[in-house]
Amino acid sequence: MKELIVGLAGNPNVGKTTVFNRLTGMRQHVGNWPGKTVERAEGHFKHGNYEFDVVDLPGNYALSAHSMEEIVSRDFIVDDDSDVIINVVDAANLERNLYLTVQMMELGANLVMALNMNDFAKKKDHIIDIKLMSELLGFPVVEVNAKTGDGFDELLTTVEKQAENPIDSSKKLVYSNDIKGHLAEIQQYIEQDKGLMDVPSVWTAVKLLEKDTIVIDKVQHSSNGSRIMVEVDKVSKHLYDVYKEGPEEVIANARYAFIGGLMAEAVKRPAVEKESTTDKIDKIVTNRLLAPFIFLIIMYVMFQLTFTIGAPFQDMIDQAFGALAGWVGGFLGEGLLSSLICDGVIGGVGGVLTFLPIIILMFLFLSILEDSGYLARAAFTLDIIMHKIVGLHGKAFIPMILGFGCGVPAIMATRTMENEGHVLPDCRFTVFS
Repeated sequence: MKELIVGLAGNPNVGKTTVFNRLTGMRQHVGNWPGKTVERAEGHFKHGNYEFDVVDLPGNYALSAHSMEEIVSRDFIVDDDSDVIINVVDAANLERNLYLTVQMMELGANLVMALNMNDFAKKKDHIIDIKLMSELLGFPVVEVNAKTGDGFDELLTTVEKQAENPIDSSKKLVYSNDIKGHLAEIQQYIEQDKGLMDVPSVWTAVKLLEKDTIVIDKVQHSSNGSRIMVEVDKVSKHLYDVYKEGPEEVIANARYAFIGGLMAEAVKRPAVEKESTTDKIDKIVTNRLLAPFIFLIIMYVMFQLTFTIGAPFQDMIDQAFGALAGWVGGFLGEGLLSSLICDGVIGGVGGVLTFLPIIILMFLFLSILEDSGYLARAAFTLDIIMHKIVGLHGKAFIPMILGFGCGVPAIMATRTMENEGHVLPDCRFTVFS
């Protein structure tokens, strides 16, 4: 039986984890990427003549070097051990999701697209020509339903075929002649160094223009590094002179131009988009003036419910362990052994467990807020405030909130921080809060 190593890649909240769970069932385990504080879910199952080893990659919007999640995702994609990457895409937000797809195409990844949430796309009156989209992208597109499992047999069969006949997805990626020409100028020097050809030269050229620190360091240590960097500086200056924008913005615009052309040909959308209930709610909860007050109200309600509901359970646990200590003490009498067991073991365990109701309730309320999508919106609205006050990303408010319940889960939550240099100060703040 042949083994296939498959990665699941996609934006957050596109149903990627639901796809992973449906594929692997209970045959999965969670750990960290080797040497990284980024969680990795991996599962196994059999289909036909293949043994699938599926890795759920972190949800990303891009494959830059801005966060550890993005770095481990792209490292996995360029790794020779991965046979196929399943790109899970939200059909209702196709244009936004395709930005990650384009970056994986720059990597030349052997891709299969799993088009999920098609029912939401139909509600928006979006009609997607699957066959045409597959032709334009140069790799298979399969319509699936992660909740019901529809289309999964076709998806797995397609993955098996794609593994047998891998393709270079970068070949169908078309930018404007001007951008293409400038990239080619850099590529010709990159291709002179075989040590840099473990990934497509176009990807390396793009990342050099985007000032990706990891790629720059790799190129500078290559035999042709000096000549390549001179050409990169020359092209960057030329792009700024022509477009009056930095090369990062120029590349981003080129990607969106490709996506725009793809959408224009393969997707029919109404002239005026229907405003969904989510859109209406977003206008309120992400409003620049209202959002901070809404956040404070929600946090106040959450804390009130947490401590109001949790207090009676804390008292019950405290009384139960107090009674147990008294009962055991009655048997043991006075002495060091009695003090060790009653005050040390029973009292210590009881003191720790009194926090359990608070932690459980806080995690419950936070999971509800996360599943509703509010936490992501709160991080977005608090980003400016957090950055000005403590120089942190908006997501930093989550460890700070958890610190009210217990410092340990708060410190664990700092793994979501974008910059590892911010983790230690945040941990200290959380523990003492």
